[in-house]
Amino acid sequence: MSQQAPQDRLPGQLDAQFNMTSDLVAGLRRRPGVGVVSGIGAYSENGKVKQYNTDMGGVSVSIVVDTGSGTLRVVEEDSGVLIATLTNPYLTAASARVIRLVTLNDAVWVCNVAQKPTVAASPDKALYPNPDRMGYFYIVTGQFSKEYRVTLTNRTTGVAVDVAYSTPSGGAAGDAALTAPEYIATQLATAGATAWAAYGLTISRTGAYVTLKSTTADLTVSSVSGSVYLRASNAGSIRDAAELPARLPAADGYIIATGSGNIKTYYRYDDARKVWVEDCAWADMVVMSNMPLQLLRSTLGVYTLVAPAYERRAAGDAKSNPVLKFATDGITGMAAFQGRLCMLSNEYACLSASDNPLRWFRSTLSAVADNDPIEVAAQGSLTAPYEYAVNFNKDLVMFSKRYQGIIPGGSLVTPRTANVALMTRYEVDTMAEPTAAGRSIFFGAPRSLGFVGVHEMVPSQYSDSQYVADDVTSHIPRYIQGPFRFMVSSTTSNIMVAGTNTQNELLIHEYLWSAAEKVHASWHKWQFAWPVLDAYFSGDVLVTLFGVDGELVICRIDMQRGAGDVSPTVPRLDFYTEATCTVAGKLSVPVIMNSLGTDLRAFKISGDNAYLGQKVFTSTTSGAFEVLDIPEAVPGDVYTVGYQFESSFTLTPPVIKDAKDVPITTTRAVLHRYRVSVANTGQFEYSVADAIRQTGDTATTPLRLYSQQLGAGLPLADTATVTIPARVDMRTALLTLSTDDYYDLNVRSIEYGFRYHQRFRRA
Repeated sequence: MSQQAPQDRLPGQLDAQFNMTSDLVAGLRRRPGVGVVSGIGAYSENGKVKQYNTDMGGVSVSIVVDTGSGTLRVVEEDSGVLIATLTNPYLTAASARVIRLVTLNDAVWVCNVAQKPTVAASPDKALYPNPDRMGYFYIVTGQFSKEYRVTLTNRTTGVAVDVAYSTPSGGAAGDAALTAPEYIATQLATAGATAWAAYGLTISRTGAYVTLKSTTADLTVSSVSGSVYLRASNAGSIRDAAELPARLPAADGYIIATGSGNIKTYYRYDDARKVWVEDCAWADMVVMSNMPLQLLRSTLGVYTLVAPAYERRAAGDAKSNPVLKFATDGITGMAAFQGRLCMLSNEYACLSASDNPLRWFRSTLSAVADNDPIEVAAQGSLTAPYEYAVNFNKDLVMFSKRYQGIIPGGSLVTPRTANVALMTRYEVDTMAEPTAAGRSIFFGAPRSLGFVGVHEMVPSQYSDSQYVADDVTSHIPRYIQGPFRFMVSSTTSNIMVAGTNTQNELLIHEYLWSAAEKVHASWHKWQFAWPVLDAYFSGDVLVTLFGVDGELVICRIDMQRGAGDVSPTVPRLDFYTEATCTVAGKLSVPVIMNSLGTDLRAFKISGDNAYLGQKVFTSTTSGAFEVLDIPEAVPGDVYTVGYQFESSFTLTPPVIKDAKDVPITTTRAVLHRYRVSVANTGQFEYSVADAIRQTGDTATTPLRLYSQQLGAGLPLADTATVTIPARVDMRTALLTLSTDDYYDLNVRSIEYGFRYHQRFRRA
């Protein structure tokens, strides 16, 4: 398909092409039919349904999300069996565009970018005591003639109370026992029980270690006796972690800050193990919620949709270990990269811990761990949030409306090595996610007047982790009505498929690379009787989701169906199913077939008088099946039942060129006839027109009285050359070939017969 002037078109480009496929092997032929797999229930609206495919537990599944009802369906890909229907309010949204799905660690993560995460106090906070109302002191060593003084200050009122104990000089017998650390701690605790009674203190002692708990005031426990002799918790912050007490009675879960600078490291006392473990500040013990859901599959094949418990902050505080940008500014996209879950938030890319997608805080402040979460950013001069990220050629390529960024993945990405580079500045239609196809990435590009184009991004041949894009639809600027709804590509066949603003059609791009040159690039459309809500490729099979009268119907389009020598025996029917006759004169098909429409057709593909089609006039519903009346059907006969569809294409007017390949458009020429070589083709119609006249549709067929295909039981299709009369002005001549027959329209070549009078200048 091309919208250029005829003289500027490349050989093989057409004026129009619908429901055809530009097959590199067979040539131009009709597209495969749509095979019905199953109906999976009702849905809300066309724009609120999204489809995704993945493997879970070795089983290929389709995941269908309906944001109108907040429903997620899991469907077995091969059989179309509905495995699970799960509901969660998090999935409810005005459009399916806000839903992102990513597979990581054999689980599917489902994100609603319209839902903003929330940061709140962790439930763990209630398990630990308030450190502001606790403190401790302990005696490091005893000393003769030394005053040991502890000061308790009410931080709310500023009132301070002291208790002191002076050790003996050591001249009397037994003075050594009176300077033991345990004895000194006992004396101070006993005296403090009376002096500090106003604070509602509970005092616990084990050896030389004393813990104080208040029920009414925030405490500061300090001492002027010198850290060589006595150490205290101060206002819940000490200079060095080495000064932490070896034991602390009745203080399980007590958290204290260490460090002399602004960046504090916090430790929590674990009484069961009698150790201090790194933790976060008690006041900043937060956890994130309203985060992406997790779809899991058990070993028994049971699917569950859960809101996982994300890990709380486990080190530092709000300053030294802050929440990542997506938790405060919202999520604009989601991806997976090098085993990390990646959240996009405006110009930031936030990656989870490499071994735990539930952890979004640093695990320790003592060192930067390679598996810690990552936050990097890059923005252009025109701010636009990153909305999609595509894994491609070892890198993570991120797309916003106005620019593209990249996280190079040539080596392991860690908090020390991660960076985002602003790569290119292309305008992107972000209504549809870009798709990686072999050696390139396709993405939509907005045009004026509501049209869109397609750019193809490929790795730069000059530098690593650099990509360049070209507009591959510059010859069809007013062909694609935007915006795009989805874009998908096949990894086994060279084809890209996109859903346009016209919901009943698909944009098809078939291509072939040879070295660094794209030797085949075809753009055309497929049209259907019902809207295509979403699609994806499984190998070279396009799995499509149709909306038919309020019901979701999963279908399959096999790109190789009907190609080659088997072409005459494969009927061209849409929304078809195959059925075997078991009762004479009757044929049972799934009841969904009758709900698709009334113009149902049956094509016999085995048995006597095969390869003939007929309209089905009567049927009755019996449970999950529709019973069709086919009087000539006998048990064992196999039929394909479906609906006819029309395929057509219009040729570019022939252009006369001189020896230097320059078009000659000044002299009139008359086009007498076309000679169309077809293969495995049945009946089709042709229409010839020019700027002045137009003929009606005329039916013809490659079958002739001498054709060997006229034998009984053979398909009514043949391979031959058909002559089509024209007698029109060649410069504006148009030939349209179309068919809605059961057979193919496979055009191998077209020749022109014309009369042209070359004018020469007299000498």
